[in-house]
Amino acid sequence: MANARARLVPHGRRHRLAVAVDHPQGAPGASMVGRANPLRNLSQEATMKKAAEVEKLIEAPRAAVWKAMVAPDTALFPQSKVETDWQVGHPIQFSGNWKGRPYQDRGEIVAVEPEARLEFTHWSELSGTEDRPENYHTVRYELTGDDRRTTVRLTQFNHGNQDIDDKTRAEFAANWDMMLNHLKQTVEKA
Repeated sequence: MANARARLVPHGRRHRLAVAVDHPQGAPGASMVGRANPLRNLSQEATMKKAAEVEKLIEAPRAAVWKAMVAPDTALFPQSKVETDWQVGHPIQFSGNWKGRPYQDRGEIVAVEPEARLEFTHWSELSGTEDRPENYHTVRYELTGDDRRTTVRLTQFNHGNQDIDDKTRAEFAANWDMMLNHLKQTVEKA
């Protein structure tokens, strides 16, 4: 039986309710604390707009892809330092340089389903927007496949009333495709 606990966690300048689930040793998900937050603000999810979606076929089992995604030197974001413990409701921070500009991005882990789904919010100081909930977007990785091949689908959802023109949508897709290519190369080389 899993134990759940709720607490308020920082989210921009506000706080939100986060639920963490402790799984018994050896149970599915025991290596990661948390599943999708059942108390997630559904009205916020209803206002999320799909900004980009890309898919990549990786010639490796889901377990190998997942391991590369959540490893301390994660292959998700090339040339970035990622700091998180991959627990639902906990922070995730990204730092590095993008086109010669240093950045310190942040977000929160939303869902962790080992070998199936990883989801987090993300805000970039390079976006030129204030660090406010409506300026975040959600990044969702979904893994499907078998013991030989994995399809990784990455979807970016923008929150609130953020409108996206076709040029920006194409830039998002190109950046995410580049990142999935890096993940593919990393996993297939191993």
